[in-house]
Amino acid sequence: MDSTGSTDGPRPGTRVVHRRYVPYSHAHYAGNLVDGAYSLGLFGDVATEMCILTDGDEGLFASYSDDGGQSWSAPAPATDKLSGVDRFNHWLAVDPITGDVNISFYDTRNDTTGSRYQTDIYFAQSRTGGTSWLPNVRVTDVSSNEHDCNGVFPCTAINYGNQQGDYAGLASYGGVSHPIWTDSRHQLDPLPGCRTGLAMEEVFSATVARKR
Repeated sequence: MDSTGSTDGPRPGTRVVHRRYVPYSHAHYAGNLVDGAYSLGLFGDVATEMCILTDGDEGLFASYSDDGGQSWSAPAPATDKLSGVDRFNHWLAVDPITGDVNISFYDTRNDTTGSRYQTDIYFAQSRTGGTSWLPNVRVTDVSSNEHDCNGVFPCTAINYGNQQGDYAGLASYGGVSHPIWTDSRHQLDPLPGCRTGLAMEEVFSATVARKR
């Protein structure tokens, strides 16, 4: 969607992807939109994150409201400033013990194909309520490629209808965060019982501990 000229947010015409957080009972997997005003009415304090395309580079920005969505803080960049990098399928979790605001997301900064096909999971953390962010941390130690298998396209080890994002999330508690993502590092490994006999995409997780 495009911003509508708010003086506190992105400039008019900026492309913004906004993920809302609503109860499971009010969410619809089939792509139906949940009314934004209704969503805001469910909460007193609202935290959100946006994917904003500025100057040809895509980055994640965070904002918060402490008055039920009537006003918002100025968006603060949560990702490292890099050119020619895609960030997508981001998830936000607020640690109820430490108060840290955490975001996990797919990132193509380590791509070696030249086409941004390879992705990694990165982790961003704010200890100031989202007003400033620490340098991003790479979570994955091997990049995934959901486009081809070592240059072979199309590849039977890739489910092109269900890729990144089908299994993704983030949970944070007590200074420890657990990103969850779709990983294809073992996509060509034999795995009896699967439709293709190959591992294809798998669900991975990791532990990210708060540095003191």
